[in-house]
Amino acid sequence: MDSTSTVDRDTNNKDDEGEIQTPTSGGKRKETPPTSGASSQPSKVKRLLPTRSDVWVHYTRTKEDRDKCLCNHCQNTFSCLTSSGTSNLRKHLEVCKNHLAWSAGQKNKQPVIDDDGKLKKSLVTEEALKKWFLCNKQRVSLTTDIWVSQTTGASYMVITVHFIDSSWRLKKLIIGFKHITDHKGQTIASVLLECLSEWGIDKVFCITVDNATANSSALRKFQSTFAAGSDQAFVLDGEFLHMRWMEWLK
Repeated sequence: MDSTSTVDRDTNNKDDEGEIQTPTSGGKRKETPPTSGASSQPSKVKRLLPTRSDVWVHYTRTKEDRDKCLCNHCQNTFSCLTSSGTSNLRKHLEVCKNHLAWSAGQKNKQPVIDDDGKLKKSLVTEEALKKWFLCNKQRVSLTTDIWVSQTTGASYMVITVHFIDSSWRLKKLIIGFKHITDHKGQTIASVLLECLSEWGIDKVFCITVDNATANSSALRKFQSTFAAGSDQAFVLDGEFLHMRWMEWLK
């Protein structure tokens, strides 16, 4: 036997120590993982799962410790371990005075229009109502009167709109309570025009007032000015615009 071949075989066997041969390896050497203990793979980042309970509308986790949270109403701190559930948070809401006061206010919410023209539940505000009138171009009737304070002697003019909604329900809303310096027809007409402009109302059916002479003068001035804003400002060119309060005609 050739001694050279034996030496070559022994050398190849030593070189192949630690090599793992697999059927798919194609004879290539498989690199052994480093033994220094340092991992070449980045550490996994803990994934934050989204909250599912509706109770989280009222709480906010603290930045320092996600196992602690603050009540959005009273700012008290509570434990909120994921493994413990949210029963303690829900029980707190049942006795939290700030939350109970907030919750009572939500019961009076009514549908209003958002920026996209869609209805949403919200407390009715003056801004929301103005937006509703502007979007719907609602024709309204008005009642107005002047009240004099017995204490200060100051005069105030109230303007109320009346209209039928899409469900055929009669609605009324005070859109103005204005301080006025006198009871002249020009003053009354100016306040009416200003108030309707603020609310985006450009269609009127009738205006009911008492039988004071100043009111007759005011509505003549109002009609001539308001008609210039739209060809649909009045019905039948305002033939039935001026309605007199029957109580004063008895």
